Amino acid sequence: MKPPYHPNWRSTRQAFGLIAGSPCLIALHAAELDFTLAAANDNFALGSAFAAVGDWNDDGTDDFAVSDPQLTADGFFSSGAAYIISGADGQILDEFGGEASQSQFFGASLASLDADGDGITDLAVGAPYGQFYSGSVWIYSGADGSLILQVTGSGFSQFGSALAPAGDQDGDGIDDLFVGAPGQGRVEVISGATGFQLWSVSSTEPTASFGVAIAPLGDIDGDSKPDLAVGAPGSRPDGAPVGQVALFGSSDQTRIANLSGNSLNNGLGATLAAVDDSNNDGLPDLMVGSSSGGTCFVVSGTDLSIVHDLSIPNHPFAQPIVVGGGIDDDGDGFTDWLIGSPGFKVGPAGFFGGFRMISGEDGSLLLDVQSDSPFTYLGKSLSILPGLGFVVGEPRLADTQTGGYGSAQFWKVDLVVDSDGDGVPDSEDANPNSNTTPTIELFGSDTGVENRLDENGITLTDRFDSLPTPEELGNQGRFVTRFVDLIKDLEGADLISAAEARAIRKAGIKALARGSKK
Repeated sequence: MKPPYHPNWRSTRQAFGLIAGSPCLIALHAAELDFTLAAANDNFALGSAFAAVGDWNDDGTDDFAVSDPQLTADGFFSSGAAYIISGADGQILDEFGGEASQSQFFGASLASLDADGDGITDLAVGAPYGQFYSGSVWIYSGADGSLILQVTGSGFSQFGSALAPAGDQDGDGIDDLFVGAPGQGRVEVISGATGFQLWSVSSTEPTASFGVAIAPLGDIDGDSKPDLAVGAPGSRPDGAPVGQVALFGSSDQTRIANLSGNSLNNGLGATLAAVDDSNNDGLPDLMVGSSSGGTCFVVSGTDLSIVHDLSIPNHPFAQPIVVGGGIDDDGDGFTDWLIGSPGFKVGPAGFFGGFRMISGEDGSLLLDVQSDSPFTYLGKSLSILPGLGFVVGEPRLADTQTGGYGSAQFWKVDLVVDSDGDGVPDSEDANPNSNTTPTIELFGSDTGVENRLDENGITLTDRFDSLPTPEELGNQGRFVTRFVDLIKDLEGADLISAAEARAIRKAGIKALARGSKK
């Protein structure tokens, strides 16, 4: 992999205020493209999978893992590799490759856990096509990069196609791991300490691809352990190939709920991502993607009922919707939704990928990025990185300098706090707790004059609120003088019109005469 490069552009969300009756554009940025990882000559699908790994190098900034399951190693095609990337500057901190082997696809999946109980995040890497499609999972120490465990699946199971943290399922104080084995329609929970299977769930449908996508959920069955969501995009619950998502309890592996696709070849459950509670029931929820039809939901983590429908009408046929998770991208207190697709649009040259951030407040687009070239698969993989932002893969982007393929974009999300909702971040706001009433209210009286915002985040009402009280000035006459002088200053600075000045003066003096000054 080549060194990262840093772009000179950013995405902004824009809020509008008014200064002296004229529009004032205030940029309230959310996500900023911080750096991009580019392919070396041996990369063939850089940016295929991601995982947050905490602060790997103890520099005070969280880091992340990225993989290329098709990297050529020691002459073996699609042997694969996983890299630990600095969240501070994009440098490679560690690199793992298992044992080089033809077409093992090491790095097809990634997950983080503490497998040795040292309090440091470790990295699990799936290689589902090694050992004659038996597959294997490798777990590496976050403390020193050493191999903690290697676990191999049974014949043709494609063990390691999907990975997800399982919490401590057996009570030994060590994190365990959910592992998808869709070749045999199974998901196993393996011990992080020993690699032994603790329990499993399975499907009787041979072509359901059960376990190709998995995600941990909250404790639904009351055993204080994470429960499990499993995607089966090839499932035929009523005889039709629509796909299905199933929810299982960890206490006895009971199937708690099912959600089936809504159209032929929908492939519901092709991708899954755990998200924060979005329906206020106290438990985490789930994002569900599909392999065709544009279907995408946020569903309840307790019963898989649909909470938000993020589906895209007229989405190109046979192009997936990939779900990346949720993050408050714009600082409004609502979780926003990250989705992608290698084929958001189709043109004469082919399919163009991209990714979007959808507002959790009103469903509007906060960010919409599309590839300039077809078949680069931008948006085929993407993931939220808690505390950092998010990362998006473009695994088939050709690097003209090296001849390699793949790329990964790291988008940094700094929490934008806007306490008074005036569109100006608190860090830039002269008054982060502005009085933002629609019109100027003075001493209990509405002037009818629009309460406008200046470039520093100060409203007109703020200016009147900042006047000393009559008690502080010694008498009401002095207060009236200060009040009238402020109106003259605002009019002289073209912040209010002459008519507005008269309306404010009339309403204020009338209210004072009533003795309504508080």
